[in-house]
Amino acid sequence: MNKNVLKNQLRLAKENLKNLEKVKNLKYFQLNETLTLKFGGKTYLISYTDHRYNSIMNCLADNNFTQIPSIVDSETYFRNQGLSYENGTLYYKGKMFPLELSKKVLEFRDKNIPFKHLIRFWKNLKSNPSYNSRQMLFKFLEINNHPVTEDGCFLAYKSVTKSFKDHHTQKFNNKPGKTVSVARDQVDDNPNNTCSRGLHVAAWNYAKDFGSDRLLVSVKIHPKDVVAVPTDYNGTKMRVCKYKVLEVLTEENKESLVNK
Repeated sequence: MNKNVLKNQLRLAKENLKNLEKVKNLKYFQLNETLTLKFGGKTYLISYTDHRYNSIMNCLADNNFTQIPSIVDSETYFRNQGLSYENGTLYYKGKMFPLELSKKVLEFRDKNIPFKHLIRFWKNLKSNPSYNSRQMLFKFLEINNHPVTEDGCFLAYKSVTKSFKDHHTQKFNNKPGKTVSVARDQVDDNPNNTCSRGLHVAAWNYAKDFGSDRLLVSVKIHPKDVVAVPTDYNGTKMRVCKYKVLEVLTEENKESLVNK
């Protein structure tokens, strides 16, 4: 048996034993469309509108009580996802998650949306050599709600000519499937220089009105390739050193998670 599989099975077995101890004296009752659970010295109120409600009710119906702590209790839930959760703060391998990313993970958890890709995004982001670039990227994503990909990258948009060339130099080929790159040290990292050297990508609302005789393409960007978010235009454009062109679009992609 694969060592990682065995290790995971042992971890789950230990978790089930802990959960069994927690729910030994489980008490629950339902009143006014709210389910009240008491176990492990804590009380949990779960509304019928909460995404966890049906899962808990199924566990109760099947007498599968050991799964309830993993569904209800945040510490247990996040521990099963490879994270730790202490006093409202998320940690990965002992290091605190950035506040903006923690908020997004908690939001996804509340909406029952998978968030493994956000952990991958953070791992990718840490490979960006610039602290300022990492902080600017959070601002860009938070303002514009760009989709994050399964492998921890993100999508943005670019206005190009009808022949798929960039508007400024007419040299870069932006046909779908092409990867466009320049040396990082050739990209201006000063956000106060609003129009400067580098590959430009943007939020949808900026890209859709940029240039004439245009096409709009979606581009995939690795967090390590982000260089600057200019301080003007309300954080809706960005300079990067590399991106991959995905497809021509006629409308904004409003998904939270994409597999590109």
